[in-house]
Amino acid sequence: MIAPERFYQWLSKENVLSDQNDKAYAALDTSNGIKESLPHLVLKVQTQDELIACVRLCLEAKTPVVIRGAGTGKSGGAIAVVIDISGLNRIICIDKTNLLAEVEPGVILSHLKRAVQVHGLFYPPDPASQNYCTMGGTMAENAAGPSTLKYGTTRNYILGGTAIMGTGELFDFGKRCPKGVAGFDLASLLCGSEGTLAVFTKLIVRLIPHPKSIACGVFYFDDQDQALSAVNKVLTSGHNPRTLEYIDHACLEALSTLKPFAHPGRAALIIECDAYHDDALAELLAIGHTLKPYTKEMSLFISKKDLDNIWRLRSSLSDACTHYLGHKLSEDIAVPLGRLVDLQRATKNLSKPPHLIVGLFGHAGDGNLHVQIMFATKELTSVAQEICHKVLLIAVGLGGTIAAEHGIGLKKKDALSLEQSECLIEVQKRIKKAFDPYNLLNPGKIFDV
Repeated sequence: MIAPERFYQWLSKENVLSDQNDKAYAALDTSNGIKESLPHLVLKVQTQDELIACVRLCLEAKTPVVIRGAGTGKSGGAIAVVIDISGLNRIICIDKTNLLAEVEPGVILSHLKRAVQVHGLFYPPDPASQNYCTMGGTMAENAAGPSTLKYGTTRNYILGGTAIMGTGELFDFGKRCPKGVAGFDLASLLCGSEGTLAVFTKLIVRLIPHPKSIACGVFYFDDQDQALSAVNKVLTSGHNPRTLEYIDHACLEALSTLKPFAHPGRAALIIECDAYHDDALAELLAIGHTLKPYTKEMSLFISKKDLDNIWRLRSSLSDACTHYLGHKLSEDIAVPLGRLVDLQRATKNLSKPPHLIVGLFGHAGDGNLHVQIMFATKELTSVAQEICHKVLLIAVGLGGTIAAEHGIGLKKKDALSLEQSECLIEVQKRIKKAFDPYNLLNPGKIFDV
């Protein structure tokens, strides 16, 4: 392994972490069930030049490299020498004329969103970890969130950037304008590649005008299947909401134990609309009219305080499900919109109440639901793990995907063949080899090469 002293020509000694206690924070991300893996060194870089130099030295020494942002990943993707890029956190420029921003990979997503909003601009991707996750991490995982329904994922806003290949070569990719079809679309390829193809040193992102008004409604239903059927009803009736989130009865119950609130119904949809004029409320009321025959009750929210409270409650769901029975495993899957009810029925059949309950919440508007396997004792862990595998089989059987947002990493690499053919996996391995011929960039993630 490479000696710590070799990095001192670029980094101060305190930014080269070799002590076991100092580098322990980089041994895991937020995924469950992944064995801790202590890195050989952790390098805390502060500039692009430091990042480039450290990566190149590792590659020359044939030492594997893992890039770490904020450690918010959920697939075991940042577990070699770990290079911590959280210090690379400059917003290089916000270009109002050309509707773009240039950022370093360690910029916190919410910091960018606030910075561009000052200029009347909007960067839409909104994963739950937006207050902590880095732009490099969102690029690596193609981060999404509730507003994906209307605005798309990170991939829709990455124009280009600069990166280092596994050979040590520095290259620019993409373009600085919304259109461009010269050669292969490497920006889209690199987005979601989980750090296995290149190390990002700079990103260029597309911005759009910021909406002028926002309104949100919570719609309660007596029947869970009816709530999910209503998702399709909204989207096929001419409405274009910003978000359309589903919470089933089990998750509502879990949420009410963590943050007590009345929930008159067995399921709920959180629907948010935005507009570039003052008519977001009108759009929401139109949706309410569409749903009136199916809903039990509707609550409307338009003030910033109310909107913040609703989304704070929504962001508490995962934590609430963890504490409901004491333990939880979860799966991040997606199915076609027409199969949401089938997904709910199939997963509910996996419950073994009262000690093991399967719940659903998430981004119903784009078919992405987070399956919550909540259980009472550690002895039920193996049962919960078996249910996780069954959930993946259900998703694939319904024409869906085993990983909608959180990637493959280590956690799901053995399950990738459930969804993708041997031929398709082999093609991806060839792409990996073209970018990283010595298998040094985040090795062992997604698949073995």
